[in-house]
Amino acid sequence: MLRRVGLALGILGLNSACSVAPECASALCEAAPDTSDRGTTGDASQSEDTAESDGDSTGGEDTGLADTTEGSSAADSDSSGGDETESCADGSSAACAALDCVALLDAGITTDGVYWIAPDGAEPFEVYCDQQTAGGGWALVWKQRGGAQGGELSTAALLTAAGNPEAIVPPEQQLRTEKTAAAFDHYFSRPGHEWLERSVLWDPDASVVRSLTLRLSFADDSLADVFAADAFCTQLDGPVAVFIDEQPLGQTDWVLSNSSNGMPVNFGLAHDGVDGAPETHCGEDPSTSSNLIQTSDDSPDGGLLGQARLNGAGSVTINNVFSYRHHEDGTDASRCTFTCWGSSGNDVADDGYYDASVWAVR
Repeated sequence: MLRRVGLALGILGLNSACSVAPECASALCEAAPDTSDRGTTGDASQSEDTAESDGDSTGGEDTGLADTTEGSSAADSDSSGGDETESCADGSSAACAALDCVALLDAGITTDGVYWIAPDGAEPFEVYCDQQTAGGGWALVWKQRGGAQGGELSTAALLTAAGNPEAIVPPEQQLRTEKTAAAFDHYFSRPGHEWLERSVLWDPDASVVRSLTLRLSFADDSLADVFAADAFCTQLDGPVAVFIDEQPLGQTDWVLSNSSNGMPVNFGLAHDGVDGAPETHCGEDPSTSSNLIQTSDDSPDGGLLGQARLNGAGSVTINNVFSYRHHEDGTDASRCTFTCWGSSGNDVADDGYYDASVWAVR
């Protein structure tokens, strides 16, 4: 009889044995395995300086697991069939892709670099996140250069090019005209985003002469809607607010699209204009309208060596805020930011000056 009970206890397990024979609790229950925390892992930990992606876009054998605390195992699994890994979303791999660069910023990741993101349910892709400029959270989409080291592609050609499968980096790291294909394909036609153009001007000795940030906040439209404009004044569905170096210049829903021989030349926004250029008002009264970018306080254009664009020739910048000499490459492949490359009396590319602009989105 005792042998049969022993066999039964073996089948039921040690904990069952203790419930059947309480007098054995001190001997048997101490040996019973503790299963109370099976299927859980420790708290994920990640230091800020390791959040930046190592640039591996192949996926390889990356499991996407976050670091776990001592005493827990990444191989632990939920006995009920739940998730086997904790959520990481730190952008360190495709499996740990964040929603976007803003989400990384909100999570305390403030280091610029290449990260994996998966915005709006998209397949994960790598982008360079600028976490410092104008509040951070910007995904770099494309960049182009002009002047003495002009780009290989015009803006028109760049926008239709296949693009790079890997993330592009800022022009300070690599001076090249190119775009990140996945980021461009995802964001270019999506309405309601903010776009940032950060421009840098160098002298012949490669020293930075000037820099400028121009932020454009779209209410209802996309950047693709701007480049689809086919009239000098084309009205968008909603306004675009403009900030130069984070100083507000107002908003407008009018896109300027200047053409020559049926080909677009420049893409910009309507503004209060300068004397002799009422067409830039798109029918609005510059003295009373709140639907024009405000540039009337800008100083006269001083050219490259004159005053900063914010206080000099701001209206020219707004005329070409999206694209300048849209179909030209080489020296003229950057818009009229610090100087209008190729324009009579305003082109100092022959003196060795050059610039680059990078477009980012959030």
